[in-house]
Amino acid sequence: MKPLAAHVVELPQPEDPFCLTVGQQHQEITPWIEMHPGCEIVLLLSGAQERYCEQHWMRIEPGNVSLIGCWESHSWRMLVPETTALVAYFSPEFLGDLHFDNIHWLSLFAPHPKDRPCGSSDKARRRLLNIASLIQDSVPGRVSDFESASITAWGHGGPRGAFTTWILGATPEDRPPAWETAVRVWLTEILLILYQDWGAQQDYLDRYHAHSGDLVRIMPALELGAGGDGELVRVSLKEAADACGFSVSQFRSIFRRTMGVSFGRFELARRLGQAARLLVTTDDSVESIADRCGFTDRSHLLRMFRQRYGKTPAAFRGEARESSEQAFKLVLESAEVGGLGPG
Repeated sequence: MKPLAAHVVELPQPEDPFCLTVGQQHQEITPWIEMHPGCEIVLLLSGAQERYCEQHWMRIEPGNVSLIGCWESHSWRMLVPETTALVAYFSPEFLGDLHFDNIHWLSLFAPHPKDRPCGSSDKARRRLLNIASLIQDSVPGRVSDFESASITAWGHGGPRGAFTTWILGATPEDRPPAWETAVRVWLTEILLILYQDWGAQQDYLDRYHAHSGDLVRIMPALELGAGGDGELVRVSLKEAADACGFSVSQFRSIFRRTMGVSFGRFELARRLGQAARLLVTTDDSVESIADRCGFTDRSHLLRMFRQRYGKTPAAFRGEARESSEQAFKLVLESAEVGGLGPG
């Protein structure tokens, strides 16, 4: 496998509760590490992918789904040319306290990636593809301009045109009436099918049980820690509990059953994700990034970063830049061949 480049996706944008896209990969590109503050649902429409999360590779084919939680680092690679996927990024509050029976929708994201529902049965896959077809028929898509820029900035490691992204409902004139409601219904139906297909896994349903209102009650804690100029300060368990009006023990229990992880792990993952973004997008020293992201010192960030990403911050940054330089060269060569180069 090729080295992973680094790619931090700022989706959904802070002002948007969701982003719905269809991406098609035409040629092989360098796999990259991707992370984002919202949840992600990937529904494969054609071809085949391998997706990597929490040290687990999973192959997905048409009708299969990959669920990625907030600030969860992951990567993927194409296995079949012209692989296409419907991808939804959304903030947790977009679906609120939606339940299936008495199971909170976030419970589907809580287990280890290898144990999450993916639409394994033929019936579930047919239903999921039907929804994807309905979405594509209902909403016009516009080709995104960010992909060409991202080849050089984010290290896709492939020539121009290797990947195409359509943003569904990109402009007001593209959107059907009640656009947000429609997206919420589509995402709910996708998660409902996954839940029904996963229903036999009673052990998971019991373990990740959540109660109505829990997400709203912990939202103040999720919003803590954001400083100015890209800083994410460290938030203690007590500070988070106080912000939500709970005792520490109450908050610890509610947060874990709602988000599927402890607050400490969630908070650390968020700061590590921000550190990864700064490594890719700035020339700041590792010491400066450690300070801006709430780590005690450089060695503290190095230790935590290596545990989560399997490499040092310096190696992470170096691989991203190497991939970006290679991709930039390929873009220039492509432009010159097409008559767009100098002279």
